[in-house]
Amino acid sequence: MTQYENAPDQTVVVKGLKMAYRWLGPKHGIPVIHLVSFRSVPVSQYLGEEYSLTPRRATMSQIDPVSMNKIAEKRPVILFDNAGVGRSEGQVPTSYVGWADYCAELIVQLGFNQVDVLAFSMGGCAAQMLALNYPALVRRLILIGSLPSIGPGVILPPPAPFQGIRMAHDHETQEAALLEFCFHSSETSQAAGRATFRRMLEARDDWSDLIDADGTRRQVEAFAKFMNPKYSSEGSFRRFNELKIPVLIIRGEYMDLDLY
Repeated sequence: MTQYENAPDQTVVVKGLKMAYRWLGPKHGIPVIHLVSFRSVPVSQYLGEEYSLTPRRATMSQIDPVSMNKIAEKRPVILFDNAGVGRSEGQVPTSYVGWADYCAELIVQLGFNQVDVLAFSMGGCAAQMLALNYPALVRRLILIGSLPSIGPGVILPPPAPFQGIRMAHDHETQEAALLEFCFHSSETSQAAGRATFRRMLEARDDWSDLIDADGTRRQVEAFAKFMNPKYSSEGSFRRFNELKIPVLIIRGEYMDLDLY
């Protein structure tokens, strides 16, 4: 069985662009398509100086292989880099609707009639629009550590986690930020966090490059629109009543880092 560690990079033409993906697990069945976190910076011009970050984008290269390999034991798993990210061509769309459009076309080009979507953080924002705008394609939706578009009761999390991530500049400080803001302070949780980071580092040695400044700006613009009341009609909050599929929402009990 093809696992995360040995899945080859492949490409498929989507809207005239070569988009990179990896196929884990069997070649039959309804696949699980994973939308990763898209961490983008600097966001201070949109959300305030306290949310200023340094570059920390996520691609299909920054994934803990344990969870993906476990799913791939029984289900096809598709990892991919959206337009303008990682090994994929093009520019990052400036709206999550645009991100969803590329994802939907990738699903079709790979020959799938329906998928289950597993999405993390900012990937979850795009996944909401995928499920809303392409309901025939999405059978089930799982959102982890994500949030809806702006609406009554929707607020930004505290800036402290972003300040910590901003200071991370190498593997040691990145691990420290991960442990502080994504794992509980208990010895058990901290050990799990260290193991997670180690697996991510050791799984593959072909990590893709950081997204450039223009791509970062475009990612930030997409998020800013998602959280701007002016564009609320283009977001997910007002349309949740349209979802007729099972949706599972997962977040940590003490998790402040719901964005990026």
